[in-house]
Parts: sequence; structure tokens; C-alpha cells
Amino acid sequence: MGIGAVEGIIGFIGVVVPEPNTTAGGVLLLIHGGNGFLEGGTQIMNANNGQGYNAMMLGFTKIGGYAGDLFGNREAGETTGSFLYLANALVSSTYGSYKVLKVPGRPFFRAGVGGQPGGLEVGRLQMLYKFGRLPGPKGTTILNIMNNEGKWFLRINTKVGQGISLNGRIIGLKKWHEVKDVKEILEVMIKLTLNGATK
Repeated sequence: MGIGAVEGIIGFIGVVVPEPNTTAGGVLLLIHGGNGFLEGGTQIMNANNGQGYNAMMLGFTKIGGYAGDLFGNREAGETTGSFLYLANALVSSTYGSYKVLKVPGRPFFRAGVGGQPGGLEVGRLQMLYKFGRLPGPKGTTILNIMNNEGKWFLRINTKVGQGISLNGRIIGLKKWHEVKDVKEILEVMIKLTLNGATK
């Protein structure tokens, strides 16, 4: 379930990031993430004797079984189908995540974010660093999502005394939109998903 959630988040990033060649990987990861989330949820509900349901694996296995029928060996076809699913899941998850998160000309992984205290960069994600050395709001950035020029278009941060806030540059708007409650955060996420982000 946790892996599915991570894949879904990276998939969301791939869909909304305002860069070429990320949307296909994002959609693929959203599908895989949703499938993993479904499997984890059905395991928690003790469905299928606690094994849960992996819809994609069931589909690959069924198609493999039909192919095996053509050669007179359904069991071998089903086994081949399940192996193909596992290979597909591994490649889609790792390669898809890399393609979505990679920023051309920047290292994929490094400690520290732009001279600020703490922090970590993984591709286009900047995480967990302090900001506010100059006069103004001080706090911790939980997550930045950057475009290929290294400029962020979505930021989740805490400001001292103000709780968690989210900023997102929505397509068609000239300025940042800051939100402070769950309803507004969901509205920003939906707008980004439907319209993309501006650079």
C-alpha cells in the first residue's frame, strides 16, 4: 500500500510537471500506484484469505493462461503471465520514476538544497530544508517540485506559527496561490492535474 502511494505521488508529479516526456511515465505510475494501493487495501480487509487482489497481476495471469491454452499448457502460460507482470512492474516503477523525476543537467541525488540548512534533492524534488535566513517568514520546506530550469512550481512548507501551507502556480494565473486548509489543497491538486502547471 505504501509503495502504491509513493508511485501514485510520483505519477501525479509526472502528470502535472510542465515539462515534455513526463506525462506518459506519470500516467503509468498512477495506474501502477492505484493497483498497489488497491492490493494493500484489500489485504488489510483480509480479502482473498489475506492475500488481497492485484488486478494487474490477475489480468496478466489470465491473458497468459489464454495464450497457454493455445499451446496446450495453461499452467505454463499463467506462470509466464505472472512473470511478465513482475518484470513490467519493476521496469515501470524504477524507470518510470527516474524519467519523471530526472532534471536534465542536474545530479539525480544530492544532500543539501541551495546552501540552506539541511535538505535533500532527489531529481526534481527538494525536501526537508530550513528557509528564512533573511528577514521574513521562517520555517521548513517539506517538499518542492521543480521544473527543468530548477524553479519550483509546487511547494509544501511550514511557516513559524502558521502551520502547513501549499503554494502552486496554476495555469493561467500570474501569481502564486497559497492555501492553508485541506479543501483548498485538494482544489489546487485537482486544478494542477486537470490543467498542468505554468513554468
